Amino acid sequence: MTAPVRPRYGTRWKRALCVLVPAVGLTVGAATFTAQDVMASAVVFQDKPSSIATGGLIGDKAGIGVVQTKRSVGGDVTTSDVIRVSLASMRIDGLCISQQQDIAGLTYTVRVTAGDGKAGTYETTGSNATLDMTEIRGDGDPGINLDGLVELGVSAESLTTTESSGKPDPNPLDAPSGTGWFGIDADVGSFSDVRGTTHGLRLESLAKIPGFTLSVEPGDKPCSSDPIPH
Repeated sequence: MTAPVRPRYGTRWKRALCVLVPAVGLTVGAATFTAQDVMASAVVFQDKPSSIATGGLIGDKAGIGVVQTKRSVGGDVTTSDVIRVSLASMRIDGLCISQQQDIAGLTYTVRVTAGDGKAGTYETTGSNATLDMTEIRGDGDPGINLDGLVELGVSAESLTTTESSGKPDPNPLDAPSGTGWFGIDADVGSFSDVRGTTHGLRLESLAKIPGFTLSVEPGDKPCSSDPIPH
């Protein structure tokens, strides 16, 4: 078995347009790599379910709603109901995202991690975060907390999160029209010691990602089985 591939990002990687792992649809766009930090316009995980874990996630203008997603798997289009979490701005305290892949008959895990190793610093910041979750739980205290003006049971298509030219974007979760699509609108969303499974993740306008690592490791090693990252 070949040794794990661990790209090393250092000062010699001054600028790169993007870093791609096509098998999992992981994209780090418009990235600038330094010895310790990564600054990027977007980090995207898609295509297959991924495991996610973080010590904390705080976001302004939080929207949580049930939506439908369509994915093409082997030429077949499948539709899934997921919980979409959208945040206009966010701060993250440690992050781990991993996805299992079968390559040449062997099982590997593609993993992205970030953090400064210190609890409660919320060192990664950005905006326009979107997570499509099939399950999410907060094991910390208070776990999952919504603050400010909180509306429960509103239509998912009517939620307000991101803005353009000072006005709320219409249907920012891209939720289907009609009744029965549950949504939660809140000024602030706070999630502590989060573990979950996501069908898609997008983090945009990232100001800084300290301790960024990208690795391909043999075997199935989901983030949900690791200690909560900080």
